[in-house]
Amino acid sequence: MSDRRQSIWRDPLAECFGKASFVTAALAQRVLTRMRRGKRNRASSTAYRCRFCGQWHIGTPNKKRKR
Repeated sequence: MSDRRQSIWRDPLAECFGKASFVTAALAQRVLTRMRRGKRNRASSTAYRCRFCGQWHIGTPNKKRKR
């Protein structure tokens, strides 16, 4: 992967763009539970605190982040 592409994904706007933000972990977890009951059954999804905006998002764990 080129250096340019890596720098784009480390941009705060790119990390949060298009994702729903939740103020608390409890609220994010409630939404995730409802998503799993419905048609958006994503068993691998989890609620996580964003390192850029400080709010909570729902997504899949990124193993490459632990560099």
